[in-house]
Amino acid sequence: MNIMWPLLNLVPVPPLDGGQMVREGMETFGVDDAARISSMLGLVVGGGLAYLAYTRGDQFLGIMFAMLAVGCYQQLQQSPPWRRWN
Repeated sequence: MNIMWPLLNLVPVPPLDGGQMVREGMETFGVDDAARISSMLGLVVGGGLAYLAYTRGDQFLGIMFAMLAVGCYQQLQQSPPWRRWN
C-alpha cells in the first residue's frame, strides 16, 4: 500500500500530481492550450483506468477514476474555445 498510492498519484489525470506535472511540462515547452490538452489526456486515461478497474472488480478505484474523468470533462466544458491557427 505504501508503494501503490504514490505511484497511483503519478497517473496523468489533472487533479493528481501526474496531471499537474504534464500540464506544467507542456507550459514550460510553450504549448498554448496546455490545460485543455492535459484535461483531454486525463479524460482518456481516467476513463480507461475506470473501465479497467471495473472489469477487474475493484469498484473503489473505478469510482475514483470515473469521478476524476468527469472532473476533466467538466473542466473541458468550462475552458475557452480553441484558438485558430490562421
